[in-house]
Parts: sequence; C-alpha cells; structure tokens
Amino acid sequence: MAEHYPIAIIGGGISGVSFAHFAALKGYKSIILEQNDKLGGCIETYHSPKTRDFWLELGAHTIYNSYQHLIGFCHDHELLDQLQKRKKYPFKLLTPQNQIASVISKLNPIRAGLGLPLFKLTNAGNRSVMQYFSFVFGSHNYQKTLRYCFDAVLCQDSQNFPADFLFKTRTKDKSLPRSFTFKDGMSSLFTHTDNPNTKINLNTQVMSVEQQSKQWHITTDNGAFTADKLVLATPWHICYRLLAQINHPLVHIKQQPTVSKLITAALIFDKDKIKHIKPINGLIGVNQDFFSMVTRDTIVHEKYRGMTVHFKNTNVPYQQLVDGFLSKLNIAKDALIDLKHKNNSVPCYQSQHQQFINGINSELSKDISLALTGNYFTRLAVEDCVKRSFEEAKRILN
Repeated sequence: MAEHYPIAIIGGGISGVSFAHFAALKGYKSIILEQNDKLGGCIETYHSPKTRDFWLELGAHTIYNSYQHLIGFCHDHELLDQLQKRKKYPFKLLTPQNQIASVISKLNPIRAGLGLPLFKLTNAGNRSVMQYFSFVFGSHNYQKTLRYCFDAVLCQDSQNFPADFLFKTRTKDKSLPRSFTFKDGMSSLFTHTDNPNTKINLNTQVMSVEQQSKQWHITTDNGAFTADKLVLATPWHICYRLLAQINHPLVHIKQQPTVSKLITAALIFDKDKIKHIKPINGLIGVNQDFFSMVTRDTIVHEKYRGMTVHFKNTNVPYQQLVDGFLSKLNIAKDALIDLKHKNNSVPCYQSQHQQFINGINSELSKDISLALTGNYFTRLAVEDCVKRSFEEAKRILN
C-alpha cells in the first residue's frame, strides 16, 4: 500500500529542502524524494580524504548579504554562527595566449567609461545579453572581453540570454559580510535538516506522477506514495518529463528553457608548488575550453590551494581537459594532490523568458495542489531558488 503524505517534494536540492522547511514552519508534514545518495543538487562541497580539513565547492560557492530569503533559512537552522568570511581578490582573464590579464586591461577604457551611465540609466527590456551590452559598452568591448565574463557568470553561452535576467539589485543586510560561506562549505545548508515534519528518502528515482481523486500518485523505484500536494523541485527538463506523461497543460507553455551541460573539476594543489600563481578569485576563459575557474584563495589554508574549473561540455575526457588546464597555467602534475569531477547542468533561458514565467504562474494559479520551484524562474542564484520556494509555499499552503 502506498505511503501517504500531505506534501510530496520531488528533488532534494536547496529548492526542495527550503520548501520542506517553509512547510514545516506552517505545521505541514512532507516527504522529500531525492534520486541521489545525498541532498544538495547543484550545491556540493567536496571534502577530500587526502587533505583532511580542506574542501572545495563543485557548484554554488558564495552567499551574499542581499540573499534575504536564504539568510532567513540559515538563521532558522542556526547556521550563521558557522559563517566564514571571504577575502577579496579580483577575477582575471585567461587570454587565448594563456596569459593571465585583468579585465580592465582588455577593454577600451573610453568606450567602457561612456557605457557606465548608460548601464545605470537604461533598461535591458527584451534585449539579449549581446544586444544590450554591445549597446551599453560597445561592440568591440563586448565581443573581445565582456561576452566571456557573462559566459563565466552563467556557465553557458550567454549571447542570447535575456539581459534583464542577468543582474538584480537586492537590499543588503549590512550586519553581515558582503559575501561569505560556511566553515565547512556550502553543503552545511543541508546538515541541519532533521525535522519531525520532514521525511527524506534518498536513492529514490521518481518514475511517474499522476492525479487521481484529488490526490497525487507518485511511482518510484523505491515504492509508491500518495500526497495531497505535489512539489516539483527539479530542473525544468525533469519537470517536463514527468508532466508530459499526463499531458499536463504546463508542458505546452512557450519559451521553455533548455539545458547547458558542463563538466566541473575540483583540483587541490600543494600550495608551495603553485607559488607562481598569485591569489585570485578566479579566471574567466577567453576562447578557452572552460567558462570559468573559481579558486578557494578567498579562504586561506596553510598547506593547500584549490581551483574549481567549469569546463564546456565536449567529447574530450575530463582528465585530458584537466591536463590541458594545468599546462596552460604551467602547473606541474605533481602539484596536484586530489581531483574530483562532476557533471553539472544549468538552465538556458529563452529570449522571452518572462513569457514562460507568466505562463507557468498563470496555469499554477488554478491549482493549489501543485507547486514548481527551482533555478529556472527569475535567476540562477541560490537566493532565487529559496525565494521561489517561499512564494510557492505561501501560495499553496493555507
């Protein structure tokens, strides 16, 4: 016989876990169904068995003091006492000639300077990243330099990404550092999830969902479940697959996001063997086989340094990609102590992404038994995931 819960949440990333948290605050019991052997989704901290207390992020790596919904979640879980400040270093470019250079050095300063007031005074409207930032800072600055910066931010080819969804001004909590993480990394977000109102089923692949007699029926490879309310907290392409099986109206919404796949490699080095590379926040690849590299130099360790490289999805084996990356930075192979890789994906918004959001929200407004949350709505940031979960919990839970 199927187990019954008031709420079934498919997906154990920050979107699903935060929804369960908001539901529990309202007194609702829920079950989280997660296909992997741990919670986290796009957030994963790698704790190397070879370096004891040194860790690296394989996904999201920073919290900002403007992330008010995520900060509220952290406060509720007593995580802010584990807050870890980050040192401030610049992002640099890795040029096609494999030279490390500043972003400013590769811009036409006069045209870039003229663009600053334009950026502050104009709206992107319906323009793409390429259209808007070519207009603001000049086509030469965009094509030669800035396009790669935006690719790095989004971990995808950003040219056709809607510019209005790239940046957002948020209110800052100045009682906190501008940017921070936790002493044990971002996966700390999932270490205090024990709650009598929330059950977590890991290693559970959802095969299908259907609605019968005002209940949702969920079939998994680990048993069957029923629920009064269903929350899909997965990437859009997985939502689509599940909803398409029942020909739900949501699958016919226009301007649906696609998927950008990437290979993420966390590299841990002997600090003494890469002294020729000065501390930096990261590298932006210009005509390279990677979008970006983010260091752990912002949190100093006495013995080790770390780099997380987000490679473009190619047919090249990841070890070959890593070897090529080391060669570009003149890093000897014996400097590398540990390596961990992961296949990641991020949503690619279509040019009229607001039309997609409006269509989703319009359809969902007719049904308080179904909620959708994730990083494919307003922006890709962790804050946007938690904010969406908060808003959906408010909508469907009385």
